[in-house]
Amino acid sequence: PVAADTSAVVTLSSIGRLDLLRHLWPIVWLPQVCIVELVGQGEWPQARQAQNELAKEEWLLPWKGQLEFQVPSGKLGKGEIEAVSLAYQEKCECLIDDKKGRAFADFIGVNAIGTFGVLKRCKAEGVISVAKPLICEMQHYGFRCRPELIAEVLAEMNE
Repeated sequence: PVAADTSAVVTLSSIGRLDLLRHLWPIVWLPQVCIVELVGQGEWPQARQAQNELAKEEWLLPWKGQLEFQVPSGKLGKGEIEAVSLAYQEKCECLIDDKKGRAFADFIGVNAIGTFGVLKRCKAEGVISVAKPLICEMQHYGFRCRPELIAEVLAEMNE
């Protein structure tokens, strides 16, 4: 499984590509605060696919355990803290886009992957043939990233 923060799930939901997560992980856990963020927004068009998948409880699942460890960081949001804490506790990867969150996960020994990492893995495995159109569509729906990072990621994928 993977412990996910809300942002990457919503980003892929906005472009209708949650199948990429399901391809990489049979189970995607969302900590409680991320569930609240995801469903508490009501009519959130970008999250609609994720909200529907969460309601099915087949692979995008609320994590129902108790967090025994809380990441001690005032520089991260609650979703990032719970996702990293869950990944640490369950010894799994953490799906998180926040740069500080990924850095802290790495610092405590949790392998962190962001949305670009998902695209890279899926391209390497032949699930997608090109990532650039997906990145452009993500940007259309509000995904923010430095243009230099996008250029670097595309160059790494030979696009």
